[in-house]
Amino acid sequence: MKEIFKDWVPEWLIKLILFSGLMPSMVLFFLPGANVNVTAGFYGAQPSDVQFLIILFYAGFVGFYVLERRFFQYFPVKQYYIIFNLLQLLICYLMYRINEISWIYGLRFFRACCSHRLSISPYP
Repeated sequence: MKEIFKDWVPEWLIKLILFSGLMPSMVLFFLPGANVNVTAGFYGAQPSDVQFLIILFYAGFVGFYVLERRFFQYFPVKQYYIIFNLLQLLICYLMYRINEISWIYGLRFFRACCSHRLSISPYP
């Protein structure tokens, strides 16, 4: 990680920055499952549909893991981070504005794909 951060940045600050960068993704992952009945009421769906949204998130996260390394090879780290953050913001806004559960299924899957943005490793 030292090639991403300046040499004078201490290790504890690097970990804090990476954790704070991952925190929005973790919160958005668990938010629909925090209160299943409220989420189901918001979208006008059944509680089992909300549980399916959580499964879709897992599927998107695992499915995109293999492709993520390929995308990472073609973009510098900062561009990669910014692009996927902007995509995630756009998808979250669309999920807020759209109340149709069938659209939310696809958006939730693609949001999971965008949440991989910091699983960067130094290995090729």
